[in-house]
Amino acid sequence: MEKGSTTDKLSTCAVHTSPVPTPVPTPERAPATTTTSTTGVSAGATPPPGEFYKPAQNKDSGLLANDDVAYAEAYVVRPPAPDVVVVTGNAPTHAPGDHPSPWPAPGNDVRYCSMCIGVGIADTPTVVNHLPGGNTDYGCRADQATRVDTAGDYTYVIGTEAQRAAIAQVPDVTFVPFSTSQATSVYILLLRDLLVSSRFTYSVQNITTMLSPAAATAAIGPYYPTVSACPLATLAAKGVQGC
Repeated sequence: MEKGSTTDKLSTCAVHTSPVPTPVPTPERAPATTTTSTTGVSAGATPPPGEFYKPAQNKDSGLLANDDVAYAEAYVVRPPAPDVVVVTGNAPTHAPGDHPSPWPAPGNDVRYCSMCIGVGIADTPTVVNHLPGGNTDYGCRADQATRVDTAGDYTYVIGTEAQRAAIAQVPDVTFVPFSTSQATSVYILLLRDLLVSSRFTYSVQNITTMLSPAAATAAIGPYYPTVSACPLATLAAKGVQGC
């Protein structure tokens, strides 16, 4: 490790030899508007598609939450091919760039926030699309990669790779992909806030009741996302307001 003009040798890290278990994918789960999933397992208390809630702590993103980061999630059903899914909400202000900076910072609500899409399978949630030219889209949009309008609102439009170019032409819209390799009709959206300012009272961390869209709405107020389906032709012709 270098400190100014001097170099210090760090002590050797301890060796951890405990085996790391391989995640076992679980069957795709249907939204709660149906009584059973494709495997016949009850959907239980999962809220309806398109409604965000705090996940149970022993499920999915509940395993990823800690003292610094929290998640709200919502299931969405992939619409017919001509349509896309539109997710809108107010974006918290965040620290600029991806370089280290002091925190808390005046005027910023969170250090980092993002929206990710998963393929509806526990343990391996994130969409991974391999694109022409060797690029990979991991299905997450960080704050810096999210467009916002003059009012500070974001619009994520979820569509296929074939729809990407048309969606990208719509003003103030951020494209989010459906999977090109996973044959699934149910997806999960993950809204994440990390390192929240004590002055910001509408963070995902404030959701204390699990599996309750009403509790999530009350906790994050104007920052609660709304989800709807819209024909891509309408979106392209009239913008988000047309949907």
